[in-house]
Amino acid sequence: MLLAWIPLWPLLTQRKVVLQHDLFLSDLLHSHLPYRAFLGRELASGRFPLWMPDVYSGVPFLAQIEAAPLWIPSWVLHGLFSPHVAFNLSVALTVLLAGIGAWLLCRELGALPAAAVVGGIAFALCGFNVCHIKHPNLHAAAAMAPWVLWAVERALARADGRAWPWVGALIGVQLLAGGPQVAYFTLLAASGRVAWRLIAAGRGAVQARGLAILRIPMLEGGGFVLAIVIGFALAAAALLPAWEHTALSPRASGMSWEDATRYPYPPADLMTFVLPRVRGSVWNVTYPGGETFQWENYGFVGLSTLLLAVMGAVAAIRGHAQRRGRYWLVVLVAAGLLMLETRYPDLAEVAVPPFEKEVQTYAVKRAAKVLKARRAIFAGSIVSTVALFVVRCT
Repeated sequence: MLLAWIPLWPLLTQRKVVLQHDLFLSDLLHSHLPYRAFLGRELASGRFPLWMPDVYSGVPFLAQIEAAPLWIPSWVLHGLFSPHVAFNLSVALTVLLAGIGAWLLCRELGALPAAAVVGGIAFALCGFNVCHIKHPNLHAAAAMAPWVLWAVERALARADGRAWPWVGALIGVQLLAGGPQVAYFTLLAASGRVAWRLIAAGRGAVQARGLAILRIPMLEGGGFVLAIVIGFALAAAALLPAWEHTALSPRASGMSWEDATRYPYPPADLMTFVLPRVRGSVWNVTYPGGETFQWENYGFVGLSTLLLAVMGAVAAIRGHAQRRGRYWLVVLVAAGLLMLETRYPDLAEVAVPPFEKEVQTYAVKRAAKVLKARRAIFAGSIVSTVALFVVRCT
């Protein structure tokens, strides 16, 4: 997975600093980097960063969830290095973290090592992750998504109740990364996987005319609920202040239907999955997307990866792949349909109170603009994962 570091060599050698060209470069320069610089300064002074006096009359630092105040890599890197060096290293570390997580997920689903490497690199350097380097919280949360899904698959495959606390620990780590939107969709995908397992077990019990076979799946369902409780408990030190702080924001009452459905996904942007510049660019004002923002729709994975994914999907439909892999194929199709649908609101913003406030914590600044990105991340990651099937079958 160190191959994913090749494009990042200028960062690792500290020859360059990442400054992405687009209208929201200010997100990095005006919030994310200053947040982390403040964190490093406080740690170097021997103080726990509770209050940030640099913004207006001061703000509670723990309540700034997009700052990821309890994200351990930030503590280590920004506590030891200058802000620009620490940021470069954090980008490299997040890319590696994403690649290893996707590699583990592919291997757990039955991929051969070479196929898992393809999936890992494709996910680590996919369009969503590259475009959101300027948003370290979303980048880190996305990097943790395959880790959580890997842990869920591993717990289900081994039917070992002792694995679920570790799933909870990874959920907690992802929540602390500061991207609750990505964590929300990760939990949706994981919940669907557990439900898929329970439904399959229920059918088997009916056919076998015995309910004893349901004992293990029911324990697995309980284990998953326990994992979610553990994850939120571990992240409570950051989530609870953020929740209270959000209640004081202009979006405390939640989003309107109009806001949640405002930003469509232009179907023409699907071409960027294989042709990264076919739709122009935001920074030189050549992107024709209207109100939609390109970096929220950009899902580049590459033609070869996409072809492998299509071949793998065909293999899964024919039954050559493992049965659990078919669930991820369903998720891929559902993610694509949701991504293209413009008439219905984002489920994370409207339909799931009271968790919507936590999802909206980051959205205090730009809520509706991440509407489609949260779907694109799963479309991109599942494309990379499904690609493993063709290698597995051959």
